[in-house]
Amino acid sequence: RFIIDGLSALTESPTKTLAVALSYLDRLLKKSKFKDGMEKQRKKVCMLIQKENLRKLFAVLLLLATKFLDDAVKVNSAFCRIAGLGIPAEALNILELIVAFLLDFRFTVSNYEFAKMVDAALQLTLCIPV
Repeated sequence: RFIIDGLSALTESPTKTLAVALSYLDRLLKKSKFKDGMEKQRKKVCMLIQKENLRKLFAVLLLLATKFLDDAVKVNSAFCRIAGLGIPAEALNILELIVAFLLDFRFTVSNYEFAKMVDAALQLTLCIPV
């Protein structure tokens, strides 16, 4: 629900930001299935994707997408407040760094990946009651 309510306050382009964040999530989900030589990263990804962490994880993905796409970005403490995370900005900073490492600091999204995720983002926003 915070995705719809708070996203326009956090970013210049909510649909693009949501699409890029979904792309990052897709990368993490794929990484959680790796077996060969990536066991430490796979375990970290699997811990983040647990049910009790999903809201925080998705907020971090939105934050990273916002920082990648927008010129003017809210500071992390404002992001915590607007997203209703209930965690201190310091905790968000640590989560942001962990996720950035898990994404290998690869924040660019291909045109194909972006188009696929824009469709998913639009479907998501249509399915969530306002």
